[in-house]
Amino acid sequence: MDIGSRVRDMRKLKGLSQEALARRVGVSLSAINQLERGISSDPHYSTLSGIAAALNMSVAELVGDSPLSYGGERFNHYFAKARNMDSDELWHLGRELNRRVDELSKDPALLPRKLGGDATREERGQHFRELTEAVAELRAIAQVVAERGQALSERVDKVLA
Repeated sequence: MDIGSRVRDMRKLKGLSQEALARRVGVSLSAINQLERGISSDPHYSTLSGIAAALNMSVAELVGDSPLSYGGERFNHYFAKARNMDSDELWHLGRELNRRVDELSKDPALLPRKLGGDATREERGQHFRELTEAVAELRAIAQVVAERGQALSERVDKVLA
């Protein structure tokens, strides 16, 4: 299922019209309509983020199970890698990825401007892939940290019981 179909299905599930979704996201009705019909298949990350928030879902859920999405092959790779890291490595990599995600998500046109021009479709796609990959790796690290925290909490509970 493509992004447009997923947006349409979730919008209808939430009982929203295209116009209502567009207002919540802060984009034109035409932008939502074109995305749902597959005419616009490469929206800006800020648009995807706004749509995901308006539909109460993550960008990864909106994008789907591509190899770069949270639940896909790429996440599983990062998750296995993170499980083999010690705490210092996890925290260091997590801080670096968080900085990178902040940088990429604040300015989706950053990469093309560095190249001295307007973003081409290919550059926007590359930028989005970079951001999605960094988020997948950061989420894998967060999951490992959460698991370790839960295990520690359970050990403390046993000691105190």
